[in-house]
Amino acid sequence: MGDELIFGSVGLIFTVFLAFVAIFFFVVVAFMVIAVRRNVREARRHGLDPMTMETTAMARAIDGSMFAGKSLEARLAELTSLRDRQMITQDEYEAARSRALTQ
Repeated sequence: MGDELIFGSVGLIFTVFLAFVAIFFFVVVAFMVIAVRRNVREARRHGLDPMTMETTAMARAIDGSMFAGKSLEARLAELTSLRDRQMITQDEYEAARSRALTQ
């Protein structure tokens, strides 16, 4: 009789624990879905494709005002830094470098 009480309470504790884990899991998944939807909506609002947002933003920065008012040496140093930190590919670096040198 005593063993049934012990195993019964362990089963109850285990069931309650699993319920809390399941609730926590669904809350985390819901939060992730909400966060992704908000980021996608914000990216589209700014005219970016959410799947290529990082590359598009970096290309716009390189082509646009990122280097406005900087000397050629500073622009080339910034491009080298971006390439070294793997923020842009070697091809993007070479294209931006050639544009900077011809301006």
